[in-house]
Amino acid sequence: MKGMFGATLGVVMAIVAATGVATGKDKVSAVDLSAWVGDWSASVEQDIYIALNETGGLHLEGFATWGAQDPDRAERGAVNFGEFSTHVPADWVRADGWLEFAVRPDGPLPAQAAQDYDCVIALQLRGDELVAEDNMMCGGHNVTFTGTYQRMPD
Repeated sequence: MKGMFGATLGVVMAIVAATGVATGKDKVSAVDLSAWVGDWSASVEQDIYIALNETGGLHLEGFATWGAQDPDRAERGAVNFGEFSTHVPADWVRADGWLEFAVRPDGPLPAQAAQDYDCVIALQLRGDELVAEDNMMCGGHNVTFTGTYQRMPD
């Protein structure tokens, strides 16, 4: 599957694994994590919330649906959803604006350590936009966090 970043998610993860960034081997310092903080929305069915956590990293929560805007589907209870909530260490956030991670019930993992059915999310902060791509394993059928998110006003 070709991603919106011009490469497959697997290639992106391989590049990160080769540099050791997501594993913390090459710690990145002086990244302004406050730039990531906010409520972000890509559509009425896709939201990501990011806050600073108590350990100096980021707390991320996401909620996405598929079919919630279809009244017939909603009436039948046929809306699919996905969500995540996790904390990532500050050194997983790269100086070039990338953050890639996997979400598992027992906590986050670097993206390259994910298994086949783990939810993997790649985020890139581009000024006032947050671009996301996932591996389609972050919720029910057709649910995705992939999109371009705008920061919502306070």
